[in-house]
Amino acid sequence: MRAFTLHAAPGHQPLLIPEGFSWGAFVFAPFWLLRHGLWLGLLAYVAGFAAIALAAPPGWRSLGLLALHLLAGFEARDLLRAKLARRGRDVRAVIFGMDEDAALLRALSQDEALRAEAARAVQGGRA
Repeated sequence: MRAFTLHAAPGHQPLLIPEGFSWGAFVFAPFWLLRHGLWLGLLAYVAGFAAIALAAPPGWRSLGLLALHLLAGFEARDLLRAKLARRGRDVRAVIFGMDEDAALLRALSQDEALRAEAARAVQGGRA
C-alpha cells in the first residue's frame, strides 16, 4: 500500500500527492521544479548548485551535487504540498491505496462532502 495526501478545495477536483521520495525530482531536479511551478525551490536549487560549483573543492563537487539532488528527491513532494496549501488546497486526509486511482476511489467512497465537491468540479469543467 502507498500513502497519498488528499488536497481539496471548493470548485476544484481533488488532488492526490504521493508520500515519499520523488525519483523524478532526484534525477531531473531543476526540470521537475520548473514543471511544477516551484519557483522558490528552483531558486534554492540554483543557489545551491552555484555554491557547490564555486566553493567546493574539485574532488568534493560530485558528492555535493549528489547531496543536492538527494535533498531535491526527499523534499519535492513537501514543496508541492506547501504550494497547494498556499493556494487554498490544504491537506484533507491521508489515504492509502495500491495506486492513485484506488486511493481516490477510497477517499470518494468514504467522504460524501468530497464526492459532492468532485461532482461540482466535474460539472463546472463541462460547462
